[in-house]
Amino acid sequence: MAAALTAAGINVVATEALNIPESSPENPVPLEVALTAKVYNDIFNKYKDANLYIIMSQLPFVGTELQKLSCWKMDPKKSRIILVNGEVFNLKGAIATGHIGAAAAMKTGPEAYDPEKTAPKETQAAFDTRYILVTPQNVKEVAEKNKDIFAK
Repeated sequence: MAAALTAAGINVVATEALNIPESSPENPVPLEVALTAKVYNDIFNKYKDANLYIIMSQLPFVGTELQKLSCWKMDPKKSRIILVNGEVFNLKGAIATGHIGAAAAMKTGPEAYDPEKTAPKETQAAFDTRYILVTPQNVKEVAEKNKDIFAK
């Protein structure tokens, strides 16, 4: 992905893997528990001057952890998050304020992608079959059309 971004003229400063505490096969830690604010804040704080963070996992799902993220203190006109294939259920407000500039959310309900069916060959059609692109500009419309995508 970094090579594709660089080819598109985007200066990629770094790529980081999430530093999730290890667990044992006998006692695995669920991802929603392992993904704490600290995991993300370590990266946000390491790259304070970044203007774009592309996150290819979900942010913490637990509300108290989500609220502790340091990115909410950043100026959304200077730094934004792009969330690729992450859970957006608790993120309507963060998208509306522009802290999250875009999120590719899996379709849910009757519109959900059926993996048993072949996806369209054309890239945009394949994306549109699986995902909803949510932005600050369309978050209200997405919420109205997809009643189960965001928390009430």
